[in-house]
Amino acid sequence: PTNSLITPGASDGHMSNEAFLQFCIDFQLFPQIIDFNSLNCYYQSAESIIELTREEIKKCTHKDEKEASFQVGDVVELPSFLKAGKKGGKVRPGDPLKIIAVDCSDVDAEAVLVMTARLKKLWVKMGAIKKAEKNFVSSDKAKATAKVASKATWINKSFEEMTENEKRSLTILSSFADYMTSRKVRAKDFFSKFDESGDGQIDSEELMKGITFMSLQGSLRTSISSPPPSFEEVESLFRLIDADGDGTLDYVELDIVMKTVQERKSKQTRSANFFIKDEAEMTELEKAALGFFVPLWNYMEANKKTVKDIFQKFDRANHGYLSFRELREVGEDLGFTCKYDKFDRAMMLVDGNLDGAV
Repeated sequence: PTNSLITPGASDGHMSNEAFLQFCIDFQLFPQIIDFNSLNCYYQSAESIIELTREEIKKCTHKDEKEASFQVGDVVELPSFLKAGKKGGKVRPGDPLKIIAVDCSDVDAEAVLVMTARLKKLWVKMGAIKKAEKNFVSSDKAKATAKVASKATWINKSFEEMTENEKRSLTILSSFADYMTSRKVRAKDFFSKFDESGDGQIDSEELMKGITFMSLQGSLRTSISSPPPSFEEVESLFRLIDADGDGTLDYVELDIVMKTVQERKSKQTRSANFFIKDEAEMTELEKAALGFFVPLWNYMEANKKTVKDIFQKFDRANHGYLSFRELREVGEDLGFTCKYDKFDRAMMLVDGNLDGAV
C-alpha cells in the first residue's frame, strides 16, 4: 500500500517525507510505535523536507475492519451529552442501536451503519457512539414479547383463582426453573435440550421427551403419590404458554415464561411466612393451611416427635421431601386434615419453590 508514496520528490537522493513514512511503515514503526504528529516532527527537523498531504497518508493507513472499536452485532447508543435530534428523528441519545455494518475506509471518518428499534438504518461516526446500557429490542420483537407476557399472566394468579391445569402447569414450570438455577443453565441452553430437531422451535412432543429425561435424571420431583407429568398435562401446559397458538414454542416465548415463573417464585418465598399474621387478616387458604400445621405441631409437641420422625414415617421413598398427597396422608393418619378441595392450594402457600412438595 505504500507504493503511492514513491514520488518524483524522492528521486534526488534525499529521503522525502513520503519515503520516510514508507520506511516507518515497512519497519512497523508507524503507527505501532510512533504517531503521525511525532513522526512528522522528526522529519521537519531534518533538511530537504517535502510536504506530505493528508490524502497521501490515508492511502497507506487503511485500518482492517476487524480491528475497529465496534463490530457488527454490537449494541451501541449515542451519549447523553449529545443533543437529541428533531422531534420525530430517527435516533435519540440512550436509544439502543444495533450495528449492521462497519466502514474504516477513511481514517478520518470511520463509521458504522446502525439499525434502530423501528428498523430504520443510518450511518453514525464511530467517535460519536458508546456501548449501550440497554439491550436492543426491535419493535417487532417488542410486540412479540408483550404478546407472550400477556399470555403468561395466569402464572401470577392467586392459588384460589387457578384452575387445576394452571396449578399443575406452574409446578412443572417451577421444576424447570429449579433445574436451571441448580445447574446455572441459561434459558437458551435449556431450550436447546428440548429442541431435538434443532429448528429453533419445540412442540409438545419434544417438550414431553425433555420432561421425561429430566424425570429419569431426578431433576423433577416424583414419587408414587406424585407421578411425572402425563402427556395430556404437558399438552395443557403447552397451550397455556404458546402465545401465538401455532403449536410450537421458540426461545423468546420460553425465556419470557421462565422469567415470569422466577419472579413468582421470588414473590412466593417472600410471602411464605403468613403464620405471623393475625387470623382475622388471613385469607381462606391461609386459614386452611393453619388448620393443618397447628394440629401437626401440637401432635409433635405432645408426643415428642420431630420433623425427622415425620419424614422417616411418611417419606417412604427417602426423597427428602413430601408431596402434597403424602402430606394429606400425614393428616389423615394423625386424624386431622383440611378439606381436600382446598388442601393442595393451601399447601402451595408454604411451597416456596412451587414444585408440589415440601
